Amino acid sequence: MPDPRLKLSPLPIRLLKWLGLWTVVGSSFYIHYHWFPPEKFKNNKKMPVKESEMEKFRGFREESIKIAECVL
Repeated sequence: MPDPRLKLSPLPIRLLKWLGLWTVVGSSFYIHYHWFPPEKFKNNKKMPVKESEMEKFRGFREESIKIAECVL
């Protein structure tokens, strides 16, 4: 005698589950492609840093190291 728990759900319940699954999948694709379109990230290449900016970063790094050494 087959296990009653293995019985298929009624057709309307199966349809609701199927619709719910594909609604979630479809809405996730919609959100992904409409809120975060690939064109937005296409030209996201690293820009070269100017030498003056590099000096600013180096100075900040050296100051941070000095402060960290004083704290420790």
